[in-house]
Amino acid sequence: MIDFEKAHRLLGMANRARMLTLGMSATVQSLRKGQTQLLIVAEDLSDNAKSKLKTASGERHIETVSCGNKDELGRLFGRSELGIVGVDDPGFAKTLFGLLVP
Repeated sequence: MIDFEKAHRLLGMANRARMLTLGMSATVQSLRKGQTQLLIVAEDLSDNAKSKLKTASGERHIETVSCGNKDELGRLFGRSELGIVGVDDPGFAKTLFGLLVP
């Protein structure tokens, strides 16, 4: 069972620990450096944006989880909209993946 409440709290902790990249530009930069461990994407993210992420990750296989729409994801971080969140810490990534994938 997906535990969104725990996932939201953990995302808040990871954000305060500066283990997240928020938005397309920061996440693509992190992907190119090989830092991103998990991608959390809005369900309404455009195909063009998904293609950019795939290109930026190169040969690395990065787990990707869909979670809510842009408005809901943005609300978690005090923004109007947010389409992509990159998780850079392996521990946070593993735990979040376990919470968000049934």
